[in-house]
Amino acid sequence: MCAFRTVAPPGAVLLISATYGWHSACTVPDMGPRPRVVVACPDLVESEVISEWLSEEHEPVPARLLPSALHQVQTRQAHLVVADARIAFDDTFLSTCRGGGAPTPLVVIGDSNPSAEAAAQRRGAFYVVRPVDREMLLCSVGMALVDARPVRRSPRITVGRLEATADGIPVALLDVANEGVRLEIPRGERSTLPPFFTVRVPMIGVSIAVQRIWVSTPGHLSSAQTWCGGALVGNPAHREQKWRKFVEMVPRSH
Repeated sequence: MCAFRTVAPPGAVLLISATYGWHSACTVPDMGPRPRVVVACPDLVESEVISEWLSEEHEPVPARLLPSALHQVQTRQAHLVVADARIAFDDTFLSTCRGGGAPTPLVVIGDSNPSAEAAAQRRGAFYVVRPVDREMLLCSVGMALVDARPVRRSPRITVGRLEATADGIPVALLDVANEGVRLEIPRGERSTLPPFFTVRVPMIGVSIAVQRIWVSTPGHLSSAQTWCGGALVGNPAHREQKWRKFVEMVPRSH
């Protein structure tokens, strides 16, 4: 059993699990330029470790004390804040994160405490319980960033294992939606896909440009298969229309 967990605000996981799927080991979403993440953790070691974890795909901005955290959120135009519960639940800090036209997503780090977890949920924040696990933190960051993006939501259609290719690599479509797709990369192929790739489904004879959102190796699978979730991006209108028609007509898997 794992000694860590994350608590998501109501509706947040539904966006990902109902449309693209979500699993325990995942990458952060690709957002073009590296997202700025304020790391507001008083503990020096914890702040440095979290910043190192984030640095591969983010621009971490350490801010160990409340005044510096407030300053960074106000002046650096942060995409997201990872904060210790003592800072995250400060009224001034919360109002700063929630102020303006686009609230700043928040991931709270704290001890196992049902009251604190419920408070985070009420405030629309994700809550990561200590001891902090790298994969769980990155998953929470990824979910918070995706949840903050304006995405039209539509039902996810499970299609079983439909043959397709991703940048020429044989893959299996697991489920599809108007906005995205979840696919499986078979054992023996490379374990991940580039930030942007092309999915081709022979059944409909159309290629769709996809932006990688997350990558996961499901723990319940004994083989080395990898799952990948992606969102349609930059496709001409006629291709999107053809894709949506495919989503509407594709045989469902039960």
